[in-house]
Amino acid sequence: MSQDSVVTRLANTEADMLGVTSLWRTVYGNEFGWLSAQADPYNDGFHDRSTYYVAWLNDALPIGTMRIVKAHEMGFHITDAVDVRTLSSRQPKVVEVQRLMVMPDFRDKRFPGAPFGVYGCMVKACLHHAIANGIDVVLADCHRDMTISPLKSMKQMGFIETGDTYVDSMNGLVCVILTIDTKTWLRNIYTNQNNFNRYLLDIGEWSVIQSDTMNAIGLTGLPIEKEHAHA
Repeated sequence: MSQDSVVTRLANTEADMLGVTSLWRTVYGNEFGWLSAQADPYNDGFHDRSTYYVAWLNDALPIGTMRIVKAHEMGFHITDAVDVRTLSSRQPKVVEVQRLMVMPDFRDKRFPGAPFGVYGCMVKACLHHAIANGIDVVLADCHRDMTISPLKSMKQMGFIETGDTYVDSMNGLVCVILTIDTKTWLRNIYTNQNNFNRYLLDIGEWSVIQSDTMNAIGLTGLPIEKEHAHA
């Protein structure tokens, strides 16, 4: 029997987007009750300026996803609480990471292609997306009081809290806003050469040049670490 494997790729096909929809409905809908059974990325206000990534098990089952949203004036999900224009001396190229989620049955599993779990795949996709697209600043928000929040791991990677919080209208939970600039993130990775950071830097089959095609994070045999569920 062949070994299971995971490939994380840019979502640019109908099948990929069906995978995103399925994950939204399973995790944010069925598991947490935050979205309706009819939740659809295409009907979401951020869809038109979003890039989606999906982790596929054996190229058949979607088990993780996230989206990266481009800045549009002050139209971020979290800009009611923080002005992105204060994050740089010039107008920065800023994105926000949203809807990062992993299927419940796969949150503690490791595979070829996902040696640090599906959450690690999403972190890697975010970093390479930022490099490939000249992103200056990455924003994220994490639920403060949920045990499966990636808040701690993101701060270990160098994300810093802005000091701002807001109440998520989707679920009434308090969210902490974090930020990191891409140069600092890369400097942290080069300075702290642990296995996870080496995994993040390993391009493998992931192309940082052809960022608008269906690229895949390649396989690697690095050790595994604990992952988190969603942001």
